[in-house]
Amino acid sequence: MNTNYNEMKDFLAIHLYIGIIKLPCYVDYWSEQFRVEKVAGIMSLKRYQTLCKYHHFNDNAMANDDLYYKIVKKNCNAIPNEKQQLIDEKMVPFKGTCAGSRKKYIKLKPKNWGFKIFVRAGSSGIVYDFVVYGGPDTFRQHQFSNNEEIMGLGSKVVLDLCQTISNPALTTVYFDNFFTSLELLCHLHQEYSILALGTIRNVPCPNTVKKYDVHIGRVNVADMLIALYRTPFKPKKCYLTIFGHLLDLCVINAWLLNRREAALMKEKYNDGLKILDRLASAGAPTSVNTKLIKHPSAPHPVMEVRLDKYDHFSICAEKVRCRHCKAGQSRIKCIKCNMTLCLIPVHNCFYEFHHQ
Repeated sequence: MNTNYNEMKDFLAIHLYIGIIKLPCYVDYWSEQFRVEKVAGIMSLKRYQTLCKYHHFNDNAMANDDLYYKIVKKNCNAIPNEKQQLIDEKMVPFKGTCAGSRKKYIKLKPKNWGFKIFVRAGSSGIVYDFVVYGGPDTFRQHQFSNNEEIMGLGSKVVLDLCQTISNPALTTVYFDNFFTSLELLCHLHQEYSILALGTIRNVPCPNTVKKYDVHIGRVNVADMLIALYRTPFKPKKCYLTIFGHLLDLCVINAWLLNRREAALMKEKYNDGLKILDRLASAGAPTSVNTKLIKHPSAPHPVMEVRLDKYDHFSICAEKVRCRHCKAGQSRIKCIKCNMTLCLIPVHNCFYEFHHQ
């Protein structure tokens, strides 16, 4: 289908606005009763539905059996790293049935069901790298040494995420007992010059507990900010749920980066809505011929009014498409229902609409 860069920015902005302004159904944002100009003013409903239908990330003709080969994270890796970083796991909420074995359950998480993602974040909450758990495909793109290959899942997650640290000798990494082993701590220091601090059950270490507690909750900063205005994705393709989460993650990272840079420059940082306004092209002309609906069609009357068989008089109005069959055009309009309906020998939509 025909689209361009600016239109895709508008498409992403619509999803983010829908996450902030809550309505029962997505079509309500274009309805006459609840119309939201921030959403409906960007593109028409039909165009939005078309983009949703054909929203895709990769050429399926390419041979690749990696469960998550469509996810790209190079922009997170390019952010200048902090000296204090944390590795932890987080959940992307999902209860659908199309994910199969990729959907996991973690008892102690606020959202128990969903996709498991391992994250490396800084002390500010900025996420620098992540690994989506995909069973045997989790580390498909990573090459481990012989000594690393025999380590457990938690250790391999740490090794994978530490590969992209820009200044390993100046970095301290914190993680909990799921990832911690003495073998891993020694290996990180000897092979990567990375200092690490983790917890081990039933081993008291009071001198390091304070440092650990300061940094261990930093991943939760990003989780908390994402949960405030989560972008709603309820697709048939399960990987779009992860895409929605990563879209939120990009916005949170952008806001935290802006706040960090503004603090260094002693300037005022932008709020999240300004970031969204910049993402949307704000009606900039594109090469795609799409027509915005300036005056949305009238909503259907409630069934009690539609079928009451009282005062449904017809008048002659502007010739438009029939609101019942959608196939023909008509000038006959019910003044009570405010609906244009066919009234021809082939099909009498005026009668059917008021009697069914």
